[in-house]
Amino acid sequence: MLTGSLEAGLYAGQQPDQDAVVVSPRLQLGVRARPEVELRVSLGAASLTAQHQQDGRVRAQGPGNFVFGAGWVRDGLDERHHGHLGFAFSLPTTLEPSAQVLDAHRLARATRGGLNAWEWSPATMGVLVPIGWSMHERRFDVGVDGTVGGLFSAAGDLDDPGFVGQVRGAAAVHIWRARVGGALAAVYNGREELGALQTSVQPFVDLALCRADRIATCGLHLDARATVNVDAPYGYGPEGMRIWGTILGLRWTLRDPPTET
Repeated sequence: MLTGSLEAGLYAGQQPDQDAVVVSPRLQLGVRARPEVELRVSLGAASLTAQHQQDGRVRAQGPGNFVFGAGWVRDGLDERHHGHLGFAFSLPTTLEPSAQVLDAHRLARATRGGLNAWEWSPATMGVLVPIGWSMHERRFDVGVDGTVGGLFSAAGDLDDPGFVGQVRGAAAVHIWRARVGGALAAVYNGREELGALQTSVQPFVDLALCRADRIATCGLHLDARATVNVDAPYGYGPEGMRIWGTILGLRWTLRDPPTET
């Protein structure tokens, strides 16, 4: 079985010293080498276009960190329950980022509520342990997933390692071809200079791009979600950046053909 997703995060807003637009595409691919083993890779990029108060028009772009890993996966009760536990590593593709590239990746993190900070942290390596569980019924599904690990400097001044942890819970209902729901997420990033703890609310909708009689097993979905950061550093508060983000994407699953008996 092959899985994958292609998404693009978008932020446009006013910061204290600039008006900025950041687009952050991301590609993720996975393959089930065995029914219970999945291999995954992902890579993103961030592009910043800004009108700076002092420097005028500024453009910067750079790739995100390359993430690869493997995990044990378990499907049960006719695939209504799904669990996974694995490990992953993130490797930097940029070792000497400019201040503008750092801004681009910081806003790409903010667009996602700080989630998966190891993908949007130039010159940083990560060692990670992801875990999750979900339940899928005919009309609704619920799930929770999380990751713990460490982030380490890969260039320049070798700062102390930083702990990173995140948890996200989601619930959704199925309405015809659509799946409508929301998620609550909390992130702790020990290497975030603006503030380690971030919480966010993420409403979402995804649309099955299959015939009406195949929605339950559809392998192609169009996804849309918003990120509303609740507290500082990216949300509200005396020093909050008040950032909202939008993410649009396409998600697919190519299943192995059934074996004949």
